[in-house]
Amino acid sequence: MSKNNNNKKEEQLPGQVDKVSPGELLRRARREKGMATEEVILHLGVTQRVLSALEKDEYDHLPAPLYVKGYIRRYCLILSIPENEVLAGYEALLRDKGICQEEPKPRLMGEPKKKFSLWKLIVPFVLALLAALIFWMVQHSEGLELDFFSDSSSILTELPQNKNLNLTPPLPVESEDNEAPLYHDDDNVDASVTSELVVPRLQKLQINIIQQSWVEVLDSRCDVLVADLKPSGSKVDVTGIPPFDVVLGYAPGVELSYAGQQIIVEPITTDNTATLKVGGES
Repeated sequence: MSKNNNNKKEEQLPGQVDKVSPGELLRRARREKGMATEEVILHLGVTQRVLSALEKDEYDHLPAPLYVKGYIRRYCLILSIPENEVLAGYEALLRDKGICQEEPKPRLMGEPKKKFSLWKLIVPFVLALLAALIFWMVQHSEGLELDFFSDSSSILTELPQNKNLNLTPPLPVESEDNEAPLYHDDDNVDASVTSELVVPRLQKLQINIIQQSWVEVLDSRCDVLVADLKPSGSKVDVTGIPPFDVVLGYAPGVELSYAGQQIIVEPITTDNTATLKVGGES
């Protein structure tokens, strides 16, 4: 009986080893490397609270899973350990909690989402306007022709009686009080059609990384222009259609410039993260 019990315990040991949480794997690797938490915080660019939450698997106190995966990859790089096992454990915890997040697929900066999407909405609207304009012109042209012929017949009958009639067309009458001249409705239609055809211009956002930080930038079309952990001293220029949604993992260590002007990064939360919109109308 004792031998059977010992065999069962030995069979259960490998399963127990596999259940080591990702935070525990990181904590053990840090201790084996002899690294203090202050040293990891300096290289990882996070606060003491974030590092503690990573090693204790307290992911409810951390940002979205996208940022957590970035922290884990960077932490494994600092410890010189493979990241696959730690990331697999983290994804398993997400599945157990019923959290399923698909990471957005970044595309080339400035690449249009769909070249025909804008025209697909504008063309039917322009065609409808043109049809309404042609119908309006046909209706009014019939009335103008009748009025012209009726007026010309009356003029011809009066010509023999009034030989000294001056046929010089009268000068246009200026409106009183310097009122603006009246315009035809066609001008408004053309202006509205032209305004609908204006394509948004691409703008550039410059990012200067003073101290290592996670940086994520999305433009107005929800295109992910950058989503990565950037090292200290690096510079990133992204191009897209404003306004830009910017998320900074360590806001005090990042400088932003838009349209030649430096952007003040605020508000900054207690864990030094910041979320702001750049390039929107004030």
